[in-house]
Amino acid sequence: MHKNIEYIMVLVRRVPNKKLSWYLRCIKRLETIVELDKNTWYLRPLPKLGDRRQYYIVRYDEKTESFTCTCYDKSAIGGSIRKLKMCTHVGAVILKLALGS
Repeated sequence: MHKNIEYIMVLVRRVPNKKLSWYLRCIKRLETIVELDKNTWYLRPLPKLGDRRQYYIVRYDEKTESFTCTCYDKSAIGGSIRKLKMCTHVGAVILKLALGS
């Protein structure tokens, strides 16, 4: 539990104004991240968190300094809303980068 509090504080500094449940979901996703290259990560799905896809890809665009996730796909249910609010797949990658792991 102590480590979760530390991780939440790291995330709050980078992504403020989220609900506690959002931060906890990001922490749960940490173990699912595989770095594919400098700016691309693969995340295994967690069905218990409602994931329906076989995998998720998060990318960082250095030009726009922004992240995108395959769950932002307009054809996906709620994709546009997740894009506006930032999904926990992206949040987990931000946390992983902040932790340097």
